[in-house]
Amino acid sequence: MSDGIARKNPPPSGWRPSLKQIAADCGVTVATVSRILNSKSNFHCSAKTDKKVRESAAKHKYLPNQLTRGIRDGRTRAIGVISAERLSFHTEIIHGIHHGLADNEYVMIHEWNDAVLHTDQGEREKVIIQRLIQHRVDGIILFPTNQNAAELYFCEVKERNIPLVVMDIPLPHIDADFVGTDNHDCGFQAGKFLIAQGHRDLFTLLPSGELPGHPFMERAKGFEDAVESASNIGYQRLEYVQKLTGFSDRQASIATNIETVVKPLLTAPHPIAVFCVSDMIAKDVYRLAKAQGCHIPDDISVIGVGNLDYSELIDPPLTTFEQHPYEIGLEAALLILKRLQKSSPSRAVPRYTPLHLKTDLILRESVRQNLRSSQEMAGDESSLQPAHFFSEMDVVTKGISTKSLSESVKVDNRSPAENSIRDSVV
Repeated sequence: MSDGIARKNPPPSGWRPSLKQIAADCGVTVATVSRILNSKSNFHCSAKTDKKVRESAAKHKYLPNQLTRGIRDGRTRAIGVISAERLSFHTEIIHGIHHGLADNEYVMIHEWNDAVLHTDQGEREKVIIQRLIQHRVDGIILFPTNQNAAELYFCEVKERNIPLVVMDIPLPHIDADFVGTDNHDCGFQAGKFLIAQGHRDLFTLLPSGELPGHPFMERAKGFEDAVESASNIGYQRLEYVQKLTGFSDRQASIATNIETVVKPLLTAPHPIAVFCVSDMIAKDVYRLAKAQGCHIPDDISVIGVGNLDYSELIDPPLTTFEQHPYEIGLEAALLILKRLQKSSPSRAVPRYTPLHLKTDLILRESVRQNLRSSQEMAGDESSLQPAHFFSEMDVVTKGISTKSLSESVKVDNRSPAENSIRDSVV
């Protein structure tokens, strides 16, 4: 039964408008249509013809065929992105990469790297890289799980001259551009801030086993440099062990002796201040402090790194450092696009670029402030001196025996997967 409304037959399934149809519709050549729609800078035509072609393309809902373009110029306009974990930090990095690529008409092929959940960690990373190469990506942006990535896995990337940008964790043995945090400056600023607030008994808390150059190590080193630049400061680096014990529901089960390391702090003479090299470590300190009846910040001040989404929701809200993950992702995208522009044989390829973004202190309520002035007003001269109780602590510290630690958690002969287990790099 007809309703009197004229309808055009829909195009057959799989039909796509072509340059030839647009050219016929406008009375111009296919080459003219191609140059107008591809915005060739060296092609000139009348404004009338340009408008006519673009209106016809819009009417026919024409979209350029990237596969055809890729065959012609050797580019797929796709960038492979490999990232680990699923914290708010990593999500923001992915957002930055997406926007940086999309604004330049590139697409992102994203692979979650869950190699940390498997004993064949290196092989899984290799498979991911090969899969991206098989999809003919123009470049790869990598968020490594650890610093032990074998150079062998990147040989094919290098042989094919595929640009590579590494984020967050530097890989010193891999030739690649890098975008991440200025971790040394972050730690240095944390130390300077706590000292300026009058704190004299300072600690850093981090997992053991990380290699030099790892973000955790750089933050600790920066903090220590700040301490060394001051006077009359008591300081210790505390390291705890974490060990992979199994998996359930795609989650790693981790044994750690952080409680053994932190508990002596909670019963030590107060006030003290602890620099946690990540917000996730700070969250553990909160948990242990609450269980011990220790009050933050009156007894123990805590400062973290990462500004993760829960850091302002815990009680009290955590003072931490913003790493600007969106900007890290955006800069990584722009850096790999810049590298692609300069990868032409006719252009000189610049040296690999390291880019370290500064952090910003997010001041909340977990650090006791103006401690020195309040002690001076109270006439407590002894409280202005460091407590000097470090040697009595039964924990792993810089310059103190690790015997008690190795007895609490056995960590000998750990596999590469176990060595890479960490709460987060943020």
